[in-house]
Amino acid sequence: MIFHQPDNSVGNHSYNAVVYAEGTDWEMHFHRNLELIYVISGKLRCDIGNREDVLASDDFALCLSNEIHALHPDSDTVYWVGVFSEDFVPEFAAAVKGKVGEGSRFRCGGAMLPYLRQNLLKEGTPDFYLLSSCLYAVCGMYLEQIPLTERHHNESSIMNFILDYIAGNYRNQITLKNMADALGYDYFYFSRIFYSIFRMHFNDYLNTYRFNAAVSLLLKTNLPITRVALESGFQSIRTFNDVFRRKTGSAPAEYRKQRKRTEG
Repeated sequence: MIFHQPDNSVGNHSYNAVVYAEGTDWEMHFHRNLELIYVISGKLRCDIGNREDVLASDDFALCLSNEIHALHPDSDTVYWVGVFSEDFVPEFAAAVKGKVGEGSRFRCGGAMLPYLRQNLLKEGTPDFYLLSSCLYAVCGMYLEQIPLTERHHNESSIMNFILDYIAGNYRNQITLKNMADALGYDYFYFSRIFYSIFRMHFNDYLNTYRFNAAVSLLLKTNLPITRVALESGFQSIRTFNDVFRRKTGSAPAEYRKQRKRTEG
């Protein structure tokens, strides 16, 4: 079974970092945000897509957006995992869009590793600008050491078809039946597949996707609220406001003011 992690599929400068010990194992799963892995001690088998790497002390691996991955450490392995949204590193996200790495394992040498240990490779959240600089540095090392190839959509799984379909059509009025018909599946069978992968119903997932798109527009543009709602795919202002209040406790305009005030 492959599991979707919705808590790790939100944007808007989402970040969390945890140090795992005593052989904490993660089965196959995926999420929209990027995932950086660093082995502090011991060995860790890292399965990303159809690639398998064994990481040792001071090795890194990076999972790109929506790549299926699993982590299998030895019983005495200690490792760090940081999950972060693409808006921390937008240029890197653009560079890897639609691509997969030919490998996963890489290293950060010279003075960079001590700097990362001090500022990034621990639990908690660093200062925003310090965090962004560390993430860009690591992503740069990934690009230097890992060749990229185009992802072949004709070889995509059902999951990737769903993700691609929503990414390309979320601004339109789409339904689960649209996707079922496009794949040639019975609607009720496809509905069960969707829920088994994403652990949420289609409308909830679609509204979450649209919400993340709306937040990006609110913070990066000066578009009026009504235009933001329409550009994000919401079919009514009422639905837009309801979703926003459920997820943030604030109306969209209020949320925009609060975030822009906080981020300077």
